[in-house]
Amino acid sequence: MTAYSTTLFLHNSFRWAILAVGLYALFRATTGILAKGGWLPADDKARKLFPIALDIQFLLGIVLMFVSPVAQNAFSNMGEAMGNREIRLAVIEHPFIAIAALALAHVGSVKIRKLKDSREKFKALLLYYGLALLLLVARMPTWKLPHLG
Repeated sequence: MTAYSTTLFLHNSFRWAILAVGLYALFRATTGILAKGGWLPADDKARKLFPIALDIQFLLGIVLMFVSPVAQNAFSNMGEAMGNREIRLAVIEHPFIAIAALALAHVGSVKIRKLKDSREKFKALLLYYGLALLLLVARMPTWKLPHLG
């Protein structure tokens, strides 16, 4: 296996972990609101885990941009790359949406940590992580992206 194929495999596979961790965090927030419960250590773990998982995925994505032959070709001829919907999605839209989701998750995590009221924490988690997850799912490359090489 090459560095490219290994990184691509890890990045493609890890998206399912991101989805699972994000859904788990939203589940914790929803059940916390509905049960009118207090903020538990498991809720705090979910708050921490989602941004950490996104950080790992982001680092894999950065490595992928450097080792992907398609990304390298796109960066050498951006005019042509911008004209190709699938390449533009892979090297422009997908990374920028991922950065926005990453920012939402980190800002949300900090805001949640500073809040004192459990209900407010759950609501903030639902808002920030829900928006981040929505962005990610909207641009999650299932069948839309080429295999970048």
